[in-house]
Amino acid sequence: MLDYMLTEITADYYTSCKKSILDYVLQDEKERLRIGIVQILKPPVDYGTVHFVGILPDESWTEYINNGREKTAENLCICNDATLACMIIWAEHENDLFIKLPEKGDDLVDLQKFTEDQEQNINKVKNTLKNAWKENIVKIYKEEL
Repeated sequence: MLDYMLTEITADYYTSCKKSILDYVLQDEKERLRIGIVQILKPPVDYGTVHFVGILPDESWTEYINNGREKTAENLCICNDATLACMIIWAEHENDLFIKLPEKGDDLVDLQKFTEDQEQNINKVKNTLKNAWKENIVKIYKEEL
C-alpha cells in the first residue's frame, strides 16, 4: 500500500510540474499560436490576482470572538509559583537583545566596527543569560522540586 501511495505521489508531482511549465509557456500569446492553441477554456490564475472567496464572518461573530479573547487575556492566571518567578526574572532580561542596532540619528560606523560591537554585545548577553539568568532559573526549579 505504501509503495502504491509513493508511486501516486510521484506521478502527481510530475504531472503538476508538467502542468505548471505548460501554464507558464502558455502565458505568451505567440507561444500559444506557435503550438496551435487558439483558446484556453480555463486559464491558470496568477498567484495573488484572485481575492479570497469563502465564508466571511459577520460582525456579531467577530465581536463575540474578540470579546472572548479579551476576557481570556484578562482572566488568565498563573497557577504555578515557579512559572511566575521565571516570568519575573525574564522581565529583568527581556531588553537584553543579541543584536543592538544603532538608533536613528546615531553616527555611522564602518562595517568592521559594527561587527565588533555586535560580537561584544552578543557575548555580553550570552554571558548574562548563562550566568545570572540560568542560576536564578535553576534555583527556582530546585526549590520547586
